[in-house]
Amino acid sequence: MLTKIFYLFYDYKKSTINFISLILLALVLVILGLLSNFSTTNFTILLEIMLYPFKFISNTLKSLALTGAVGNALALTLFGLISLIPVIIYLYCCYKNKKCIEIIDLFFYIIISILTGVIIYLLINPTLITSPLDSINFLHEEIENFLQNYRKIIYLGLILVLILVVILYLVYRFLIKNKEQPLNLFKAAKFLLVIQRICYTFLFIFAFYIIPIMIKNEVNNLSNIQYGKGHEIVLIIFEYFSYYLMFFLISRVLRNLHDLLVNYTNEILFSIDNVMLLKNCSSLFLIYFIANLAYQLINNVYQLIFKNNIQNLKLSIDFPFTSLTLTLVFYLLALVMRQSYEIYTENSLTI
Repeated sequence: MLTKIFYLFYDYKKSTINFISLILLALVLVILGLLSNFSTTNFTILLEIMLYPFKFISNTLKSLALTGAVGNALALTLFGLISLIPVIIYLYCCYKNKKCIEIIDLFFYIIISILTGVIIYLLINPTLITSPLDSINFLHEEIENFLQNYRKIIYLGLILVLILVVILYLVYRFLIKNKEQPLNLFKAAKFLLVIQRICYTFLFIFAFYIIPIMIKNEVNNLSNIQYGKGHEIVLIIFEYFSYYLMFFLISRVLRNLHDLLVNYTNEILFSIDNVMLLKNCSSLFLIYFIANLAYQLINNVYQLIFKNNIQNLKLSIDFPFTSLTLTLVFYLLALVMRQSYEIYTENSLTI
């Protein structure tokens, strides 16, 4: 559902309502990002975002449990129901579609439910993780700082395990379970189209939620700079302008991939449109490559020119091999597709 909401971007030219709803959604994400109190590091921001739904549930249940005995019983009931949501959904789908319950599918859903419950419970009672170490009396402050990082690592590990289990289940369902039905290019395009939509969803969230958080943290950190604030502001503008330029280019790549995959799902393999879409992807990655190098050059030259007026130099030297490789890959794919299209056309005329 979330991917469908963000995916309205691709239809903004067809419907004014879609365009307006997209702008409103972006504004809501920006406002939420600016109002958030996440820490400055990217790692902490990503961790907090992944933990946010679990924290919201745990805080709600904790508040409900503190209201009294009835609230505590209700909180326990809700905790059990929320943890079992994956299993309940699976059983309901089996009942609705009149399918037999399969042990392996049920096993995956049970594991997902257990991990969900464990994460929520540890957020409700965070001291449970580190209670065996509470008996250590020396270096109390250092241990407290260590425990905070330790808890974050545990939370991150559990979330990554949860994501891994979901990925393993999808691999099992689409590749192993359906091995009797060969997965040709046209069927694979449907799965790739789902992945493409998910990628666009994360890209949209990154552009309009995470980047505003990062900008807000950069602005807050300006108070710690003793001199050269004007230059720091210029560097911040350079940096985040490049981020949004990269977002635009990647979103265009995803749009071209979307159109290409739609053609494949419609079993349109040999087409001049597919050739142009692949060439567009290659061109966009080439622009991405040039823009990345240009940003680093401008950023480094600016800092070197005004190095005496900048408190913290942040020179960046990173050759964008990935974008260059993708440029060549999509260009070669376009050439192969072009040759295949010409051969297909000649064969069609011959027949």
